[in-house]
Amino acid sequence: MNHFQWAVAINSVGGLSDGDDEMRLAIKGAENFCLDFIRDNGLPRNYMVEKGITYIAAYMVSCAKNIDYEIFNLYLDSRDYRRIFQREAEKNTGILADMLNEAAQIQPDILRSYIIGAGLRLKIAPTGAGKGVKLSKQNSRY
Repeated sequence: MNHFQWAVAINSVGGLSDGDDEMRLAIKGAENFCLDFIRDNGLPRNYMVEKGITYIAAYMVSCAKNIDYEIFNLYLDSRDYRRIFQREAEKNTGILADMLNEAAQIQPDILRSYIIGAGLRLKIAPTGAGKGVKLSKQNSRY
């Protein structure tokens, strides 16, 4: 399961309400999902990863709550993720908006390090039929 599928799964069981208690529980559930993702991919855990997971979890919950799947914006290579978090914060209230606004206030390079460190832009080495394929002169453009 990836981050997008997690948000879809939350909506398939009834979605989320606006209560702060439910938001805290949903954010904690999303954090646990992200921690499992880190563990399953053998990535190290440190302060940067923990902070990244906190903000990614808030973004995941926002996507699930608002039934929009803009989580793919975090998968894109961006020099400044702040605008992405700011737009998402505008859609929410309470604790969720506070967390997303907090992320939007972080320096761009630091926020980018959080996102990348949390494994959201993880690149997996190829393992299938394409592994080790070499271009032949016949199929090459050169």
